Amino acid sequence: MALNKVLNSNFLKSIRDFWYEHLPGDDDLVVPGQAAHKRWYAGGAEFDKACVAQFEPALEAIKASGVDGAELLRLIQPTEPCDWLSLILLLDQIPRNCYRGPASRVVFAVFDPLALAVAQAAVAAGVPHTAPEIRWQLAFRTWFYLPFEHAEDMAMHDECRRQYEGLARDVETLLAEKEEPKNADAYKRRAWQVVHGDEEAARALVRAQLDFAERHEAIIKQFGRYPHRNEPLGRETTAKEKAFLESGGDTFQSK
Repeated sequence: MALNKVLNSNFLKSIRDFWYEHLPGDDDLVVPGQAAHKRWYAGGAEFDKACVAQFEPALEAIKASGVDGAELLRLIQPTEPCDWLSLILLLDQIPRNCYRGPASRVVFAVFDPLALAVAQAAVAAGVPHTAPEIRWQLAFRTWFYLPFEHAEDMAMHDECRRQYEGLARDVETLLAEKEEPKNADAYKRRAWQVVHGDEEAARALVRAQLDFAERHEAIIKQFGRYPHRNEPLGRETTAKEKAFLESGGDTFQSK
């Protein structure tokens, strides 16, 4: 079946439904808490199995097609902001749950380049910072920047930092507004209410995202690549990389 038939609008919506089904309410889309992140980053075998059951066939179809990022975007032609989000989740996050250990080679060699191409196109189109449903819901917006973190390319990390700094400015702008912006769109108004309801939680989320990006960036600055990827990619590990890994250097829960 053609990829544009596999990755249709109903399927893209099913990705979002699955990814956010554990959130109790819309406020959690603005500032997702620790419970939300625990499922995404430490969901365990049960979450992995759910990802495999629902999405591995689509990932295998993408892999078998051999498309690059530009070809994939020409086939899918996402227009709705949330469909861009679904593509990012499918290409950047879900493979990390479906392919572990030696199988993770396909994550780094196939899906990460596709995710980065989609993220670059989305940012160029202004999706994460101009579409209200993405811009003012951090549980949506932050995923657009992770493909830049995952790249073994310092220029992409510079771009990642710029994007997160823009997100931080948006949060601080909301916090600086002492009255609810009545003439703003509904997403911004709800975001204002949520961040003013718990200013520290909003700032803590931004700090955590920036810290995570900086931890990734530091490794690329030091090694030019992620040492924990060497084994699945068949790369030789240098002595310095070996010492880094053996001393507890970040692998970002790779397993």
